[in-house]
Amino acid sequence: MGTHQANASPAFHLPPMIELDSSTLLLVNALFGVLAVGVWLVLAFPFRIARRACLLLAMAQTVMLPTLVAGPGPFRELSGICLLVALGLLSLSLRQLLRLRQQRLDLLGLLALGLLADLARLSGLPAPISMALTALCMAALALLAGRDLLLGSLGLDGWLRGGLVAPYAAMTTYLMLRAIALMEPEQAPQWLLQDPRQHAGLAAAWLVLAMAISGGLVALVLSRLIQRIEALTRHDPLTGLFNRRELREQLARQQARAQRGHVHALLMLDLDHFKRINDELGHAAGDAALCHVARLLRAAVREQDCPARYGGEEFALLLPDTTLAGAMVLAERLREALATSVWSWHGRHWSLTASFGLALSSAAPPSRGRVPPASASELLVGEALVDAADRAMYMAKSKGRNQVCLAPLPGSAPC
Repeated sequence: MGTHQANASPAFHLPPMIELDSSTLLLVNALFGVLAVGVWLVLAFPFRIARRACLLLAMAQTVMLPTLVAGPGPFRELSGICLLVALGLLSLSLRQLLRLRQQRLDLLGLLALGLLADLARLSGLPAPISMALTALCMAALALLAGRDLLLGSLGLDGWLRGGLVAPYAAMTTYLMLRAIALMEPEQAPQWLLQDPRQHAGLAAAWLVLAMAISGGLVALVLSRLIQRIEALTRHDPLTGLFNRRELREQLARQQARAQRGHVHALLMLDLDHFKRINDELGHAAGDAALCHVARLLRAAVREQDCPARYGGEEFALLLPDTTLAGAMVLAERLREALATSVWSWHGRHWSLTASFGLALSSAAPPSRGRVPPASASELLVGEALVDAADRAMYMAKSKGRNQVCLAPLPGSAPC
């Protein structure tokens, strides 16, 4: 009896596995494309992040949408052209996003060649040859996009750069294999000759590629936003020079290097009679004068130097690995360049001069031990250097302005 009841107990059946066909995957692709278009438009307009690049990416996604949801008809016939244009827009957006100074003639030439190859079917060119030429142009566009991304992401870690470039490498490989298969269909695998929209595996691979490419591009756009925020925290918004905070941090790092025997100099300068510019010409003229001084500073310094706006009409220039003689030569050259420069406001010429104060760091003898990182005590030494250069600058003002004064060295008198 018990055995009979055990055997008669209802059996539990697992639900059947859901099989995704190519039509379902294409619909998922289309829904993802709509979502991606919305993301690019949000980044372009409310946030104003890389607006041109985001608009190009939104256009690339939009061009692909009709071919993903359309049945047999004209959109299916134009699928090659749509994919070609989408890849072209993607490549253009990458160059815009990465700010690469390259000509766009190569991309436009590949686009034109691919369009001509696809349209040549109407004039009697065999369809396999036309599709193969179009696929080769697509492969070249994907290859250029991957190369541009590789060049524009040099500051990233190697594994991250590899992850960003991998989808473009996979797309280039597939398109080149498809072009070869179309030219030699007898020896090619069947899946390379089949319409990707009618093959579930290819549709799934396209979805993965689209998600990987879009995710990588969103990451690039967000990294650009982070870089912009970091730049705002480190730079003066008016002149574009470093601000006081960044100057103090670099002073701390230079003081740490001074423990290993390196010397650095700090030059402070304050515009003479700056209040007269604001009073007679207006504050907009004063801002223009400050920007004029900033341009002179940027033109005179080396890459490793730190030109900063310290506050108001006062500027600072940190000179790593610079001796007293070299710093004095630069200070005199800057003073003369400013005094002889031509600056005018609405047709009125104005003579700009500045008072300069120079201070040299005291280098400790090189030590074989490990140097501790920048600390509060090192920052205090940096502030002492700022105070010394500042006092020398006001001494230059008291001596008649438009001159360079040196902060007192041990056993010597200033200026």
